[in-house]
Amino acid sequence: MRTHQAHEKEGICLREDRLLLRLQKGESEALGELLSLELGPSSAVWRFRFADAEQVHADPDQRELMVWLGAGDRALAGLRLRFADGTELALPGAMSSPLENGAVCAYLGWEKAVDIHAVTRITLGDTVLWTRGD
Repeated sequence: MRTHQAHEKEGICLREDRLLLRLQKGESEALGELLSLELGPSSAVWRFRFADAEQVHADPDQRELMVWLGAGDRALAGLRLRFADGTELALPGAMSSPLENGAVCAYLGWEKAVDIHAVTRITLGDTVLWTRGD
């Protein structure tokens, strides 16, 4: 896997062979580990873990949760699938981001199904997350 820091304030970076998601909310910063990306024909699920994710998700106020989820959407903006024929699909932001087994699961969906076997590269901004053959 070839990666580098995608954004100065928010985004994906490689640190000690782990993919990290950096979120910026005002003066606060949260660093979480990207656990997986599951890709389907018309959906994807990002799984990532933050130290205080359970506390933020349990807060009945939900305002803090909405702020952090917005920061997560900004950090994951620019996710693109590249296909064998040279076309690309820009993936939308998360429709929901529940906490499951201690991990935040950001669910994304799009209208037209794609052939996931034709995906040759997954990128986030300038960061290459996966290339066929890795």
